[in-house]
Amino acid sequence: MDEISSKMESKKIHSLTTLSQFICHRKPERTFNIRGHYFPVCARCTGFYIGAFSYFVYVYFYFVDYTLPLIIIAFLMIIPTFLMVQLN
Repeated sequence: MDEISSKMESKKIHSLTTLSQFICHRKPERTFNIRGHYFPVCARCTGFYIGAFSYFVYVYFYFVDYTLPLIIIAFLMIIPTFLMVQLN
């Protein structure tokens, strides 16, 4: 039973790794690891996803008044992130 669960876990990790390669470059020197196991995304993308998740948690509990300048600034801040993914 333990062998079957470890194979299923291995397949899950492999599919997650395959999907993450389309999102992130996953260079080993830029990826966090714990005991030799690398995260599915690099350190930069890990920060990006943690920031997005914490934003959604914050917005769930507090009202944010979205104005046009705020939306424009948000898009301008996101553009360099997507440009860097293409350059790597």
